[in-house]
Amino acid sequence: MLKSYFAIIRTALSEDRQKDGSIYYEAHHIVPECLEQFGKKSMTVLLTAREHYRVHKILADIFRDHPLYSNKMLWAFHRMTYSGDLELSEEEYASAREALMKLWKRKKSKEHKHNIGKAHQGKKWVLNPTTNEFIQTTKDELEGYLSNGWINTNKTLGTKRSEETRKKYSISASKSKIGKVGEESRATKGTVICENILTGEKVEAGSALQLAHKMGMNCNIFHEELNRANYSREAKPRSKRSKYYEFLQTHNIYYKQ
Repeated sequence: MLKSYFAIIRTALSEDRQKDGSIYYEAHHIVPECLEQFGKKSMTVLLTAREHYRVHKILADIFRDHPLYSNKMLWAFHRMTYSGDLELSEEEYASAREALMKLWKRKKSKEHKHNIGKAHQGKKWVLNPTTNEFIQTTKDELEGYLSNGWINTNKTLGTKRSEETRKKYSISASKSKIGKVGEESRATKGTVICENILTGEKVEAGSALQLAHKMGMNCNIFHEELNRANYSREAKPRSKRSKYYEFLQTHNIYYKQ
């Protein structure tokens, strides 16, 4: 893997690249910054965004199991993958997710959790009512945003949101979801169906919540049946004393294929 790494570096150095605006380049430390404590400061080389992604992927693979530098290399690769300046193919994105899973699943120390909380301390969320853009800002900068028409959405200030603000907040938050907002929303896996085994009658809805409203039942019943396949172990059968026991014996709940 090191051969691939230095092949990219040598190619970039041989081209004597310059940041003149004609081609987009990013500066990369040939020797990772976390290793500079053992020697002189590393020189940098100009790489394209895709080359920069590749060299950090190689470093993450090389140091994957290193007791000291594994997380440092993974964090550097994380910044490359989620910078927003780089378009990845499906294969590259999947590969990056798999490589970074170790970083996300690691157990955080109390000190780490404390530092995360400290980093978010005093931050406020504001909404641009024109573009529906949400950003996080500091308490000192809050007044500047509010004077320019932004809306403070933070509950911690004790201000009650107006109906208009709540509606804008809901619309903006739902952009990443499938379908529409509220009762017209759609489940990510498709239409939900409740079928009566005895009569063959079917009731369809866009989500488990809608189905529960249609049938006048608790939506948790439908969620449990729809997600049963995802349980780490087989779920216990519902007690015969449950008011939903007979219903579940005669009905199937599933996603429309």
